[in-house]
Amino acid sequence: MGLRFRRSMSLGGGLRLNLSKSGLGISGGVRGARMGIGPRGARMAAGIPGTGLYFEKRRSLKGSKSKNDGNGSTHPQQQQQQQIKPGFIRSLFMPKDEKFFIQGVNHLLKDNKSDSAENIRKCLNINSSFIDAYFALSLITNDEKERLNSIKNILNNRQKFNQMFNKYKTLIGALLPLTEHVTLYIFNDDLGLELLAAEILEDNGLINEAIDLLEKSSLVEDPALQLSLGELYYQNEQYSKCIELIQGIENNDMIGTNALYYKGLAFKKQGMYTAAIDVLRKARRRRKNRDPEILKDIRYSLAETLLADGQRREAAKEFERIMAEDTSYRDVAQRLKELS
Repeated sequence: MGLRFRRSMSLGGGLRLNLSKSGLGISGGVRGARMGIGPRGARMAAGIPGTGLYFEKRRSLKGSKSKNDGNGSTHPQQQQQQQIKPGFIRSLFMPKDEKFFIQGVNHLLKDNKSDSAENIRKCLNINSSFIDAYFALSLITNDEKERLNSIKNILNNRQKFNQMFNKYKTLIGALLPLTEHVTLYIFNDDLGLELLAAEILEDNGLINEAIDLLEKSSLVEDPALQLSLGELYYQNEQYSKCIELIQGIENNDMIGTNALYYKGLAFKKQGMYTAAIDVLRKARRRRKNRDPEILKDIRYSLAETLLADGQRREAAKEFERIMAEDTSYRDVAQRLKELS
């Protein structure tokens, strides 16, 4: 992976000046919601308190138009998408594969996944190179082999991705678990495709392929993609890369908290207990708008790290604080009994 350069400087009042290889940018906001402007455009990020759900909205600064062009330029998460209506005359001359695709997408927009999958599969039976149909299928099928085949077809023919969606100006998406604690709503754009592909590859034991995909991404500075890649590094025992990658993510939302969590775990795995303790304490510091489960997991990992560092009394305090919130959490009761 190539070298990265990123620096961040506080300007006061919640504003920060960010410098990376892409250029200068500025960001600001409050806990749970932030906005930023940089070389790639404007970005707004927000989370739903206590859920782990995270949303993004992007807008390119190139030109005055905003469009869903598959490159992460706009994400209207809350806007209900209109069904595709090609018109009577156009339908008469439409190829069958395209008809089935439209029917499949329309069923998906109505959250009718069964009928959607049926029509998408009919489309692909007629035309196995219908790339956008593979994306829709990868969102709705429960068959892991079918998901993997679909995502590999898209990656092998990426230049065709979004041709049909753009033709009908259609946006589809789904909730995607980035990590155990963070869920992101993705769309049919480059970021959504790469995050979805990485998850599917990881689920099928192809973690090195997932890492290679995200390392080569042009969106590698996106916090959601960094978290996904950082988690892959951690799972693949590449702890130094995990720490290096996510060290620039601030604890401003669930993505930042989760990034610090993995950073702390990576330091612990390397036997750097002092660094791990510092990072985990920083991760648990902000509780507002955070999922209570990740805060308990962070505190538990902190207690284990303190114990590994020989700080039995401090470890016991952390276990006791978990007990005060959740008496049935993991093996905390047993750990306290052993420390007494």
